Amino acid sequence: MRKRSTGIRIKSSDKDKEWKIKKLIQLCGRLSAMRRISLPGDVRFTCRKRLGTHEIRAEFGKAFDLKVVSYLIWSYITPAQRIIDEAKKLGLDLVPLGFDTPRRADLIARPENLQAHISNTLEASRREERFAKALVKVGKDVASKASMLELYRDEKERG
Repeated sequence: MRKRSTGIRIKSSDKDKEWKIKKLIQLCGRLSAMRRISLPGDVRFTCRKRLGTHEIRAEFGKAFDLKVVSYLIWSYITPAQRIIDEAKKLGLDLVPLGFDTPRRADLIARPENLQAHISNTLEASRREERFAKALVKVGKDVASKASMLELYRDEKERG
């Protein structure tokens, strides 16, 4: 069986840290495997290496179909700001794990920091309910437009 690469290069000659690095990679692998796990509070999450607008829209569709209140997307690589902004507009929480930042060394040296980051982010996503709030806002906008269209049709029939 061929092992899948996590896309993370680790340069370490320190044998004492090797077990921590293996644990970190195992944790990242578990995140990838846990793509559609239901968490308390109806939070769903997915883990991706790279993200573009196509993937963000696809994740929005999944979140909509699943009828969740929060949808969290982990990214191994920090996405462009426009991608983060688009996800936010759609009500999705897009969080980079930080493997392409100066934090990378800390995450590898201390996997417990990654675990703390993940649990804090999941809790914040659960509390904010960004996806549900975005859908409620869009629903109000659509209802307003529908009522304006109905008024227009009524006036046209009378006039």
